[in-house]
Amino acid sequence: MAMMPNFTALSREQWSWNKKHLSLSLSPHDLSRIQGINEKLSFQEVREIYLPVLTSLMPYHTDKQPFIIGICGSVAVGKTTTARLIKILLERLFFDKKISYLSTDSFLQPLSMLKSKQMLHRKGFPESYQWSDLLNFLAQIKAKKPHVRTPIYSHEQYDILHDQFQCFDQPDILIIEGLNILQQTPNATEHIQDYLDFSIFIDAHPARIKQWYIDRFLYFKQHIFINPSNYFHSYADLSTEAAIRTATEIWDEVNGLNLTQHILPTRAHADIVLSKGADHFVHQIMFRDKP
Repeated sequence: MAMMPNFTALSREQWSWNKKHLSLSLSPHDLSRIQGINEKLSFQEVREIYLPVLTSLMPYHTDKQPFIIGICGSVAVGKTTTARLIKILLERLFFDKKISYLSTDSFLQPLSMLKSKQMLHRKGFPESYQWSDLLNFLAQIKAKKPHVRTPIYSHEQYDILHDQFQCFDQPDILIIEGLNILQQTPNATEHIQDYLDFSIFIDAHPARIKQWYIDRFLYFKQHIFINPSNYFHSYADLSTEAAIRTATEIWDEVNGLNLTQHILPTRAHADIVLSKGADHFVHQIMFRDKP
């Protein structure tokens, strides 16, 4: 990964040595329920990478409440796994605090709206989100408003669920993850990043992420798409070769394009960049230099 101005790069060994370790423990069950599809997460990875990440964000936290952590990166790079892991580690560290998690998928425009605008192929791109609702949600969380509701997104239905909501009741710490966390809000005077107290970018070479996406698609074809109620059920009958071609086309025309045009350019806005190797483990850490 190329060096970025105002960042210091460390190998995983340097990162681990230079950070004071917190004493937190996870069980094998914890790891299994956190880990995503075709991803690798080990106790060593937690100890050497993610516990030092918690040490790094502590000076930002102090007594600031609610404290909002943003996690950004491409499709298939491991954002959700990272968010789940950070949440459970913070719950062990701050057992008396209310810690919540949200994906920005909850603020995607409904499928019917995207179809009516002929924007289905742009799902995940900046113009497919309901930015004003997302910013209003963050403003209410920062203002400590009680019982703040957000829509619920279903990956199975590939859509926002009608008349179903999740409620956030004055969390002390909110972890929000998504493709667009560090993007500039179109035609707005405020941006998501204005509400973030700490941000993490999950990075990898685009060619690696593409392969992870294809591998995940093949797993979904065999284990997820077979459900008749799944939006992508028609893909379950594809041959392996056809599935690879389909996943490659989707990546090249949608997810890869979004990564290059809109996600990678926001990497320099993060406080920490975790760069993964082909084995899914973090090999390099870049952290923003303090002024």
